[in-house]
Formats: sequence, C-alpha cells, structure tokens
Amino acid sequence: MSRLSPFPAVSVNSKNEQHSISRTASSATRPATSGDVTRVSRSRSGARRSIVRVSSPKTSRNCAVRSGRSAVGSVHSSAIQSMASTVSPYRGTDCNPSDVEIEVGSARQRREIALRDLIRPHLPIAVPGSVATGEWSPGLTYTLDTRLPGRSAELRAISAAGERDLTALLEALRSVPLDAARALDLDEPPPRNLEALGALTLGAAALLGGDAPLDPDAGPQGTPDRPPVLLHNDLKGEHLLVDEAGRVSGVLDWTDAAVGDPAEDVAGLAISVGAEAAARVAAAYGPEVVARGLFLARCDTLIRLSERLLGEDDSPLELLHVQRERAWETPP
Repeated sequence: MSRLSPFPAVSVNSKNEQHSISRTASSATRPATSGDVTRVSRSRSGARRSIVRVSSPKTSRNCAVRSGRSAVGSVHSSAIQSMASTVSPYRGTDCNPSDVEIEVGSARQRREIALRDLIRPHLPIAVPGSVATGEWSPGLTYTLDTRLPGRSAELRAISAAGERDLTALLEALRSVPLDAARALDLDEPPPRNLEALGALTLGAAALLGGDAPLDPDAGPQGTPDRPPVLLHNDLKGEHLLVDEAGRVSGVLDWTDAAVGDPAEDVAGLAISVGAEAAARVAAAYGPEVVARGLFLARCDTLIRLSERLLGEDDSPLELLHVQRERAWETPP
C-alpha cells in the first residue's frame, strides 16, 4: 500500500473572490508520517481519493488526496509567498481548515485548465478559473483556482430552475467545437456495450442476493446513432455546486472530460439528481439517449455495490445506496 503525502494548499481571500491552489503530486512523495487516513472514496474514473488529517507542531489541517493525481487541503494565505519555491508540506502552519482546496495532476491538470478555458465562453454555469499556474518542482505543476460559491448537490437540493441550468449545461457542451476539444487529447471511448453491461449487472445482482429489477433484453439495444459530444463524464453530486435558491452555481472537476456517448452524462445526472430529473434535463437528447443513460446508471449502481461487497470499491456504502435509489426512480 502506498504512503500518502500531504501538500500545502494556499487560499487568497479578498473582498471580491477566493482562490484555491492545486499542485501535482508524485508517486515518490514524502510520507505523511504525522497523518492518518480517515476516509477513502473513488471517482468514476477509479482514481483513489483519501482524506488525510495531518498534524504539525502548530496546527492540524485536513487534506483530500487523489494519490498520484491530485490533492485537496487547507493552509493560511500567508503560505502563498513560499508555495512556488518550496516543496515542504509543512509550510504555512498557521492555517484555517476552511481556507483552501488543492487539485493535482501534471499533464491531466494542464489539460483540465486548457479545457476549462475552452468551454468557459460556451457555458451558462461557472467553472473554476486558473489565476496562476506553473511548476512548483520539475515536472510537478500547481494551479491557483478561483473558488466558486455554493454547496454540493449531495447536500443541497436542485430546484426546477436548477434543472433548467443543467439542461443549458448539456446544450452548451454540445455547442463546443469537437475539433478544439480533441486537440486537447481528450479520451474518446466508444459507446459501452449494453448487452455485456446487462450481463455484468445480472451477476452483480446475484452477488447482492437478489434478482436485478431490469431485463437486459428489454433495455436499449444496439449502438447509439447520435454523434459524440463533449462530456463532463463525472456529473455526480459532489461536482455540482448549488446556491441557496437551488440554482446550479458551478461545475467542478473536469479531469475525466471526454468526447463520447451523450448518454454517459445522462447517467451521471441520474445518480446525482435522480432518474426523474435527469430525464427532464436531458429531454432534448430524445428518448433513446435518455433510456440508454438511465440503463447505464442503473447497471452502474448495482455493479458498484457488488464491487463494494468484494472490497474492490471503497466509496461510502450509504452514498452507493442513495445513488442506486436515485437511478432506479421511475422517469416521467
């Protein structure tokens, strides 16, 4: 098991805006000898994410680390002056745990920054902006990002107006020129094989001790005939920010963005806001794309629960159950 190392993050808090700083991590980083892992989760892409509590002589701070790719943490804004010139994870010990977030990831981070700059003029919803970026050590990059307002959609419900925001988001992603997106070397996976996915789902249901409440033969069939689009590809609740009125105020974490089957983002919405809302949000795609997206979400939720049972997925069990309930709602 690899050791995790904390990295300092820097937040600049002014009257007008907040920033968060991200730095890339190495597989050969300093061990977190004074930290202990308190929670681990996994993104849809399989990236391991650990919450690490790190204590120093003067303070303790909470850091979320995607080992080898990214990190999130907290540190006082005074550390920004030394951030670029040192790799010490214990700089800026006079920290406020609510001040900062960091994200890491070298080539992936550079690609995400470029993608956000490409899509920002097209989107009706905010995405983080990189105020400054560079290398904090040879081959390891950082970005100082604006912090967006709002709370996670896992903690705050999306209103009817918020659903319209998500509809506008999908429409805007379809308007992004694919040639420009492909120039960033985004992944472009083929549409998933629904027959094979259905078979896996039946096996997962058997492992969970019941029959899958779906008939793969009655589900969507064949290869999608719609052209590929730019996808966020990880539209789970924690990546959607919601304001007090239930409007979507920001979309985070574009590292898994890809060019592909639009049903994948429908599936993401089904596990974050529910099948009913996802069907309304994605109605412009047509019933075939919506049906395929809901099928993907329902299969995915059962498969991930079975993987959790086998110890192959370390996502919180309660969250997996909630996502399954959302995906299996009856759409209008």
